[in-house]
Amino acid sequence: MNWRIVFQKRPAEDSLLIRGAVLAAVLVAVSAVAVQEEFTVQAAIAAAAIGAGFWVSHLRRRASNWALKIVITILVLVVARDFFVTLLANPYDPRVPLVRLFLWLQALHSFDLPARKDLKYSLASAIVLMAVAAVYTREMSFGLFLLAFGFCGSVALVAMAAGDRASLRLRTVLAPGGVLAAGVVLSAGVFFAAIPHRPGLRVQWLPVSPRFSFAQRLYDRIVNPAYPDVGSRLGQEPPDFNPTGYIGFASSVDLRLRGVLDHTLVMRVRAGRPAFWRGLAFDEYTGLGWAMSDHTVEEYSSPDPRILPRFGPDEPWPAGSEPVVQTFYIEAEQPNVVFAAYRPFELFFPAGSVGVDRYAGLRSPVPLEEGLIYSVISRVPNPTPGLLRTVSTEVPGSIRDRYLGLPPLPDRVRDLAVQLTAGRVSPYEKTLAINRYLLVEYAYDLQAPLLPPGADPVDHFLFVSRRGSCEMFASAMAVLLRAAGVPARLVTGYSPGRYNV
Repeated sequence: MNWRIVFQKRPAEDSLLIRGAVLAAVLVAVSAVAVQEEFTVQAAIAAAAIGAGFWVSHLRRRASNWALKIVITILVLVVARDFFVTLLANPYDPRVPLVRLFLWLQALHSFDLPARKDLKYSLASAIVLMAVAAVYTREMSFGLFLLAFGFCGSVALVAMAAGDRASLRLRTVLAPGGVLAAGVVLSAGVFFAAIPHRPGLRVQWLPVSPRFSFAQRLYDRIVNPAYPDVGSRLGQEPPDFNPTGYIGFASSVDLRLRGVLDHTLVMRVRAGRPAFWRGLAFDEYTGLGWAMSDHTVEEYSSPDPRILPRFGPDEPWPAGSEPVVQTFYIEAEQPNVVFAAYRPFELFFPAGSVGVDRYAGLRSPVPLEEGLIYSVISRVPNPTPGLLRTVSTEVPGSIRDRYLGLPPLPDRVRDLAVQLTAGRVSPYEKTLAINRYLLVEYAYDLQAPLLPPGADPVDHFLFVSRRGSCEMFASAMAVLLRAAGVPARLVTGYSPGRYNV
């Protein structure tokens, strides 16, 4: 064997154009990762190191660099140790240590890129970083990074394919590089659109923040940062409206309150399909609003983030349900309410402990802080109209006692319920009749007139103002259903939100 051939040094890459195109592609990939809050600092440091490394590699492209290689090898071992330490600190979501590992390896590798083959390795690593950024991204702006990376990478590949021509110039590779990038992006778009979008692959765990400890459990009460003292004041004067938080995330809902919420982004949700992100449910209509008649909360704990909560007999498995995987990214401080599509059956929560109230509401031991990540798997009801029409009209005693009760109401409210459901037999048909009536006859208005003293909110909405917010529509629906003999309760939460790809 000719050992000289085996250890022969590869030809140095002299083209600044190729090096510049590869560097641009790598920095675009690092920037795509940097926009994620978890990696902004690490990515910024890595980008500076990569730029310096490319320059050093060009200056020393003909040197042996044995001392530099030894230093890089030692630092790779340090980075590997950091990877395993971080992974052990949060074994349930390996993405964070993996991103840090790729950033530092890319930075270290940038200091030893003498030949074209080494630059190809950097370009391949940048593709991996783009894939990681795609997993993390929750914004349409990732498309801009994708276009920039496709263009820079295509220019680099076209320049490499041109060989060792000394006449290689930027203008000679821009046009073919742009054509190649356009072809790759368009093909990828068609391929992406053609692939069925199913719930993401889950090997063992879903995304969840690192485990945190807490000094006290808040399961017995709901802590709403926007309304810190609203807990038990339903019979008193209504609190001042706070546009930064929702009044429905408390132990009671006051229907006398009026106001318009601001446009603060509170959370992002990655899910296989849209759903209502349920928070709390209320069973008692008081004539001023809604309250929970039962404040019992059971705690469910686990040594790891995966928790399997159990619900009471009033929350059976929904017929015709389908699994929906959701990951919640909290963008602004929220109450200690764990939002999820109904009916949740598996939860990945960083506290390792949650409370479950009498109405299948999930509660965190602490308020949800900005940056918190948790995941839920739910069985979302999806029954057919035919199945709903076959539901029995007999109401179990426990349901009747809890979800049919009403305080004294004006006779015209009960008369309207009877009138709207006349001739309808099944609960489903009665529900449809009331729902259609409310949609057609009433106007949605966040600044409806204030409730006069002593007036019943539902009665005033139905017969006087005939306009109101979602709380008024939902309350009128629930009260009319109960008056018609159909069990109902009020639920608060978030709508699916605006979808982005």
